[in-house]
Amino acid sequence: MIIHTEVNADTSSLNFMSVQKIHVRRWEIIGDYRRREEYLQYLISQLYDYSAKNNFNLYLVLGDDCFNDNTRIIQYYKLLKLLKKQHLEVRNAIYSEEIMITKNNKVKFFGGIQISDRESVSDIVSILLVKLTAHLLLLPEGLKVTTFLQSGFSKIIAENSEYIENVVSSGGIVLFREGYFDDRNTGFIGFGGLSLITKDLFGKTK
Repeated sequence: MIIHTEVNADTSSLNFMSVQKIHVRRWEIIGDYRRREEYLQYLISQLYDYSAKNNFNLYLVLGDDCFNDNTRIIQYYKLLKLLKKQHLEVRNAIYSEEIMITKNNKVKFFGGIQISDRESVSDIVSILLVKLTAHLLLLPEGLKVTTFLQSGFSKIIAENSEYIENVVSSGGIVLFREGYFDDRNTGFIGFGGLSLITKDLFGKTK
């Protein structure tokens, strides 16, 4: 598959306060939208291979799309257990503890799933295709993914400036999925430091 890349994508909607320069790069496959699942599996498999060879951990991080009433049922299922109830379970993965955020007596949960081998990839894609508040993090080994989930994040990229800055300043990359409905492009837009964002994270690109 041919992966196209674009460097210095537009970030005018983001308001970065950090003195550190945050670089942006887009990776995408142009093709039939009906093959989106196949394309995502290929891309994430390539990214996992990079992480395994270069002392990084790859995570799917996700959260509730909106605040929910703080009921006993919500507290029981939280987020990750609810995924399993919906038959969205990731094989051979490491699940983080869940972070709860409260607002006006309502709650949201956030969590991370570490991809530990290629067998996890198809399950990760299944979640990415149905969850709006979900994306990938590439973090240096030794960092806890929950460190970056304490304030949560939004499904709207433009609302994640501080969150992105925290990840990038720790040597990681934030990767948001792109390509929905009948879009011909399938891929990711990534935010990171120059030394990492320019690597062949997804293998050879065009």
